Amino acid sequence: MNLTQNAAKHSFEDTFVAWLTTFVLSLPNGLRVVRHSPEVVNVESSDGFRVLTITLKSLNQRQISDSKTSANQLVNKSIIIHEDLWFTKPFIIQSRLKALLGISERIPARLTKVRRVDKADTLRFLEENHLQGPLPARYAYGLYLPQHYERVLHSPQLFTNQLRTQDGMLVALATFAPPRIFTRETGPHRSFEMIRFANLAHTTVVGGLTKLLSHVVKEHQPNDIMTYVDLEWSVGQSFEKQGFKAVNDTDKHLFWVQPENLKRYPTQRLPEGLTELNAEAQGYLKVYTAGSRKFVLTIHP
Repeated sequence: MNLTQNAAKHSFEDTFVAWLTTFVLSLPNGLRVVRHSPEVVNVESSDGFRVLTITLKSLNQRQISDSKTSANQLVNKSIIIHEDLWFTKPFIIQSRLKALLGISERIPARLTKVRRVDKADTLRFLEENHLQGPLPARYAYGLYLPQHYERVLHSPQLFTNQLRTQDGMLVALATFAPPRIFTRETGPHRSFEMIRFANLAHTTVVGGLTKLLSHVVKEHQPNDIMTYVDLEWSVGQSFEKQGFKAVNDTDKHLFWVQPENLKRYPTQRLPEGLTELNAEAQGYLKVYTAGSRKFVLTIHP
């Protein structure tokens, strides 16, 4: 969607709040939407308890890079949504919001099978279910829900066009980089990086991350597994429950957004002919994200 055309109709903030209000009012749990400012919206219970805080980042807002308040102020149930992602990946954002509000199909991981996933299915699954899309990886493992267990789904009509194989429907996926091997006094140390993890949109595979990590540990016997958590959506509680320890936070990430199609580019992968020096003159818009938090799971020191 063209940014100028969109601004002429409705602001990003108004469009999002209208959708959120309609959605929350459709729920049976008595939640309500409270707008504290044009950019900050709470989902609250009927007695005023804060369930979720959402900060909206418009492309028209001035983007600054010298402040870390966005990352440092993030707490449990506080997220940031950018305008370009809302208009290019609304399905994924809506799914993640529903999961945060406890409204998603819950699939027990014990009903699923772990299988390697080929490149084509990995790319498609991450494009459709991960907000940041795919990145190159060496290994991809998925959880497949056999057809005879699809009866656990309350709204099966939502999943008619999902990826399926003879093992069932792909409902969660994790990708890993090639192992990095370090020489230590005790011998070689194998470190794995989990690059992406995603559930199928509108589902939560309960115990899914645990099952995938256990399979990787059994198959590859790493000494540790590290990953990065997007601070705009989480401070990493689910990884801490798995035994991961926070190591450090990265600086904010700079992206450039093409205003006609709202496609987002990292600085190091700008279209041919563009650099950080001339992108703004060509109409590209700066977007700074809150950065990431590095976590490490130590298996064999």
